[in-house]
Parts: sequence; C-alpha cells; structure tokens
Amino acid sequence: MKTIALILMTAVLSLSSQAQEIPKNVQTNFEVHYPDAQEVQWEVTSKAYQVSFVEDQAQHTHWYSADGYLLKTQKSADASVLPEPVQQKIASTYEAYRIAQVTQQVAEGYVTYQLALAHAEAPALAVQVSHDGRILEKLPLETALSSRQSF
Repeated sequence: MKTIALILMTAVLSLSSQAQEIPKNVQTNFEVHYPDAQEVQWEVTSKAYQVSFVEDQAQHTHWYSADGYLLKTQKSADASVLPEPVQQKIASTYEAYRIAQVTQQVAEGYVTYQLALAHAEAPALAVQVSHDGRILEKLPLETALSSRQSF
C-alpha cells in the first residue's frame, strides 16, 4: 500500500514540476491566443518552449522563447492551402507523385510548406518549398523522419 501511495505522490509531483517549467508569461500568451486549443502538451527544449495542440481539427506545434515571444508555428493543412506557385512547382517537378501530407510553417514572417509526397513505385519524399515555389530541401521521407527533421 505504501508503494502505491509513493508512486502516486511521485507522479503528482512530477507533473506539477513539469508544469512549473513553463514560464507563466509563455502559458498566458498561448492561452490568450488559443483559448479553444485541445490536447495541449508542453515540452521544454534547449532553445524554446514547445506546445503541441489541436484546434479546428488541425494539429499545431508552436515554439515560444522564455519571454513569451512566438518564434515559430507549424500546422497540418490540406493541399488546397498551397499557393499557386507551390502547386505549379510540385506538379511540374514531381508529376508522378501525389501530395500525401502538408505542413505549413511560419517563422519570422516567412512561410514554408513541408510536403510528404507519395509515389506508387518510388520511395516517398519529404520536400520543403518556399511560398513562392522554390524547392528548399528534398529528402527521402524515411531519412527525414529518422533524422527527426520537421517534415
């Protein structure tokens, strides 16, 4: 019985210490801008405070500095949100591929799109494209996922 009580107490203390790691101004900034966020999960990285959540049926991840400044946002999106230059570039460069997943990223006001491209007879690709259609990076999807890049 003492063991169960000790385990429960350790779990509660662990959760409350994790919650205390997020500065109040960071939490407040997030809560003010995303009051309808669901499934909120915080993570402290070496450079930022990362929060993942669901809003409007889309998965979001945001990174905040210690002073509460929003550094970067990332959200799942539908291919229909892709600007025309991005759609044209993907259609002409990867015509045999289909867009399987879209992630929109905004950092310092600059928008990029991370695309997972699927092909029936070739390995899937992870492609990062600027808002104006420039290919910024292309990797096999497996490599991108195993190296934990943002694809």
